[in-house]
Amino acid sequence: MKNPQAERIGRLAEIRALHHHLVSAQDTQILKVVAMVDALPQRGEADSLIAPLRARLAQLRPSRPLGAMRLLFIPLDPVLTQPAHWRRGNLSIPRTVIPCLYRQLAARDPAVLEAVTREIADATTDDRALILRAGPKLWDRAAEVMANQPPPSDWAETTGLTTADHVAIIEGILLLWAYAPAIARMVAAGKPDRAEISAILVDAAHTPDAMGVLISALLHWLPGAAPQVLDFTSAHAAHAAPTGLPGRHRHRMRRRARARYHRGRTDRPARRPPQPRPAAPGGRNAG
Repeated sequence: MKNPQAERIGRLAEIRALHHHLVSAQDTQILKVVAMVDALPQRGEADSLIAPLRARLAQLRPSRPLGAMRLLFIPLDPVLTQPAHWRRGNLSIPRTVIPCLYRQLAARDPAVLEAVTREIADATTDDRALILRAGPKLWDRAAEVMANQPPPSDWAETTGLTTADHVAIIEGILLLWAYAPAIARMVAAGKPDRAEISAILVDAAHTPDAMGVLISALLHWLPGAAPQVLDFTSAHAAHAAPTGLPGRHRHRMRRRARARYHRGRTDRPARRPPQPRPAAPGGRNAG
C-alpha cells in the first residue's frame, strides 16, 4: 500500500537535491528547468525549484509563457519577494499569495479571466504590445472585484500568513492594480507624465501603508519619475505628512527616489557603471 506521506517526503528530498544541483548549474540548464516547470499544468511543489533561481532569472530574463495569472501580477513584479524575506512594512509582497488570490478572482469573476486567456493565447512575456493592451483591462477589473473581499478560504494553508497579514498585503496589491493602467500608459509613452504621477501620489497617500509598495513599483517601471517622487516625499516630511504617509515609509521612499534620481543624472562622475533602465513590463518574475 502506498504511503502518501512517505511519497511526499521522497518528493521533497528529490527537490532539495535538485536545488543543490541547480544553484551551480549553467544558464542553459536553468532555462531548460524553467521551461519544464512553466509547461506543467499544475506546478505545485515543482514551483519551488525556481525559487532559488530567481536572482539568476532576473539577469537572464528568459521568455516565458504569459498566461492570465502572470499577466494579472505583472504590476507587482518589482515588489515580489520570497516568503521568508517578507515582513509587514518592508514594501514588498510575498509571492506565495499569488495562486490563492488568482483562484479567488477566478471564482468571483471567471468571465474576465476567460476573456483575457483567449486574448493572450500562446503569447509570451516578450509580447510587450499585448501586455500593454490586455493588461490594463484585467488589472482594472481585478482592483474592482477584489476590493473588500475577505481572505481566500485557503489563505492560511497556502501562504502560512494570518488574516491581519492579508489586510496589509491586499491593500498594496489593490493599489497597484488600480494604478497599473496609468503606469502602463506612461511606460508605453516612454516617459512619466507629471500630472498623472502627481494625481497618483496624492490619491494614494490616503492609503499610506500601501503607498510605499506602490512607489517601489512605480520607481521600477518609471525611474524617470524619481525626482517628482523625491519632491513629494520631501514635502510630506517637511509638513508632517498631512495626508498620513508614515514616517518609516517617507524616509525609505526618499532614499529610493534619491538613489533613482542620482543614478539617472549625467552631470556627475559615475562611481560605478551606469545602471540599465528596466525593461518594459514583461512579468518574468511573476510566477
